[in-house]
Amino acid sequence: MRDARPWLLSLVACVTLAGCEAQFDQTFVIDELSILAVQTEPAELVFNTDWLRQYASHELPPLPRIAVRVLAVNPEQRGGQAAIERYHWSIGDPPLEGVPTVVTEGPELVMEQGVVLPALEAVLDGEDLTPEGLADLLDQGPLMVPFVITVIAGEDSSTAVKLFTVRGTTEPEDEANQTPIAEGLSMDDRVWSEESLEVIGGVAFGPYTKDREQEVVFEIDPDDPSADDGDVETTMFVTGGTIGWSPESMRVWVQQTPGEDYEPEQVRVFLVLRDPQGAQSWVTIEQRLSP
Repeated sequence: MRDARPWLLSLVACVTLAGCEAQFDQTFVIDELSILAVQTEPAELVFNTDWLRQYASHELPPLPRIAVRVLAVNPEQRGGQAAIERYHWSIGDPPLEGVPTVVTEGPELVMEQGVVLPALEAVLDGEDLTPEGLADLLDQGPLMVPFVITVIAGEDSSTAVKLFTVRGTTEPEDEANQTPIAEGLSMDDRVWSEESLEVIGGVAFGPYTKDREQEVVFEIDPDDPSADDGDVETTMFVTGGTIGWSPESMRVWVQQTPGEDYEPEQVRVFLVLRDPQGAQSWVTIEQRLSP
């Protein structure tokens, strides 16, 4: 893993020198119920339109189930995740006719073909889809299916819209976009490899004990050269304290844990990855604060 110290020294220098563009503030601190990311698996649907036109049936071929997962965060000062009561899921806002609204207690919804197909038809104003008709539509451009998620915690609510892409191709090697995975992650001297991150997904790490007003250095995707070109962007959020960051490197972050005025005994860190096609993933880290 690349040594993070030069980046850290540069960032600390930027924070210290007046007029530098680096920030060490509340920009990425979650102080109210918020939806930080929405992930779909698969990340998109891709149909070979030549294959669709050869499909013998008047009905569409079997569609994969789509799992939608939301990163909804309620800060500890407002009751934390335990205060979240329910999630409302719909296609469109207001919901499109013919597609039911679903309410769940958890942050994930799995849609089988019986829901995916009506959703596609609803986006097209109820048009009865055939393989050839879908191929003609996808030749004109991708279809965008709007998943709308609202999370409720008492009198608080937050809503996000995830545009799910259904697109066509005629190139056999054109594969569907994949959910981004971090090339690696470090938190001070703790290191997680790409392989370990792929296995555990967004499962929370920790809790790890940190002192109050302690600086914690994070580095993500250290071995991915394409990150310099904006291939996968990472944003870091916390539920307390502050974050130091520089626009020159969105891969190195300096967290300062909360002080004594922060009453909760833990803080959470979220690193959200987004690629240019809109696919998202995240990593959650829990930190227990020393008395």
